[in-house]
Amino acid sequence: MLNPSEQSQIVYPGTLIAIASPVVQVQEVRVNKTSTRVVETVPEHLQELYMRTIDGLNPEQSRQVAT
Repeated sequence: MLNPSEQSQIVYPGTLIAIASPVVQVQEVRVNKTSTRVVETVPEHLQELYMRTIDGLNPEQSRQVAT
């Protein structure tokens, strides 16, 4: 169990803390050569557009698109 906050949490015996389910489908993830740091600067809702836009660009050009 992980407590991501700095505040103490009380978990009582019998408390349901997680549910695991089997994986139905695995999708391939495209890894780009650009730094993940650059992708983190692009807002989440624009990341797919950013990844399509930088296809074929060098890392410096990719950084320019991000900024």
